[in-house]
Amino acid sequence: MKSIFTFLTVGALACCLVGCGGAHDHSHGGHGHDDHDEPHEDEIVLSAAAIEHHGIALGQAEQRELRETFSAPARVAFNEDALAHVGTLVSGRVSRLAKGVGDPVAAGDVLFVIDSAELGAAQNDHLAKRAQLAAATTGFQIAEQYFQSGKELSAAEAVSRAEVQQREVALHAAEAKLKSARAALAGVRNRLRLFGMTPPDIARLEETGAIRPQAEVRSPISGTVVERGVTLGETVNPEQSHLFVVAGLGELWLLAEVPPARAAALKAGQSVTLTDPATGRSGLAKLDSVSPVASPGARTVRARAVVENGDGEWRPGMFVTAKLPVGAAAVRSVAVPAKAVQDIGGQPVVFVPVPGEANTFTVREVAVGPEVDGWLPVKRGLVDGEALVVRGGFLLKAELGKAMAGHDHSH
Repeated sequence: MKSIFTFLTVGALACCLVGCGGAHDHSHGGHGHDDHDEPHEDEIVLSAAAIEHHGIALGQAEQRELRETFSAPARVAFNEDALAHVGTLVSGRVSRLAKGVGDPVAAGDVLFVIDSAELGAAQNDHLAKRAQLAAATTGFQIAEQYFQSGKELSAAEAVSRAEVQQREVALHAAEAKLKSARAALAGVRNRLRLFGMTPPDIARLEETGAIRPQAEVRSPISGTVVERGVTLGETVNPEQSHLFVVAGLGELWLLAEVPPARAAALKAGQSVTLTDPATGRSGLAKLDSVSPVASPGARTVRARAVVENGDGEWRPGMFVTAKLPVGAAAVRSVAVPAKAVQDIGGQPVVFVPVPGEANTFTVREVAVGPEVDGWLPVKRGLVDGEALVVRGGFLLKAELGKAMAGHDHSH
């Protein structure tokens, strides 16, 4: 193969990278050949210390399934299936705040406490209705016994038939009163449940008779408090549905706006790459759904992907770039990481280690296809399993540039 550096002679590379004869008896930058080992054309020799210091790493060209992608604007959003807006079921004044923004919570944890006269009145009503039920139950039992004794006395002709009928009427009245008391107690018990009291709370009220007008508002899900819209001492009511917002952040949504022509080829389960343009950080998501309607006024279709976020790197509200697959089938090809390929004079090149020569690298021209998810398919120049520099190639490119500049100045 004709080298793209034919103008760099062996002497020029040796002088610029490792020093020449009597002009320089010492090495440059801690790297170079020794006096008895001359570098070949287009070779770079570094010391082991320089390789470690600059983080130069080797990898291999490998067979990969590559699918062509297209880019679309996107944003990271809360997973609405793991999002809870927490309000209050009673009116009152906030007397304690148990959690704040950023605090982790488990399902059932107390978020805040409300002092509620409304809740206290309902508890008092419950105790009164329970006492009325007890009285109605006793009255019914007495009426029932009175009626039964009347029937026995009537059979012995000790009381008149009219007396028995009167006792029967009284029994029916007592029964109706008992049913009414039971319904009234059930109604006030349901009201307490609507106010957030649990069956154990109600049982404790009935056992002790102590009114406790503090309503504990608890988180319905596990997650993190991401919003708090209430302050200590503030008066709140059931119409306020966003006093706290709790979200599970371990799994987020990626919402991408894609052209309608591209949306038709997207399928649930396909891989999506998201990249933060501010930091260059990338991650993977799995396509979950594609909207059946276009976004109003945007002339795009929303595609939703699920992002695993166990490490907390992604935050809802971030604007990112999403790379989604096009309709073409995946192609299997020898590929290398895109960062491994350098450009010199418009020609893609990689750096490969020289067999049998420690810490020695040579430049290799390659032909590559379009980038796919951080990988470049190699059409020519490398074979499957061949070693190459996958990190730090820019340094080797810079060393070659220095060699070329030094050779030009020497003439």
